[in-house]
Amino acid sequence: MKTEDIKTVLINSNYDIALTSKELSDNVVSVPRTPTP
Repeated sequence: MKTEDIKTVLINSNYDIALTSKELSDNVVSVPRTPTP
């Protein structure tokens, strides 16, 4: 996708994995997971 100039965003609830996944996307967003009842 980067070769075609398509921007990507990685949304991940695991902060450690999100930090190591910077090469997978243009932006990395870490969102805390909330349990569902």
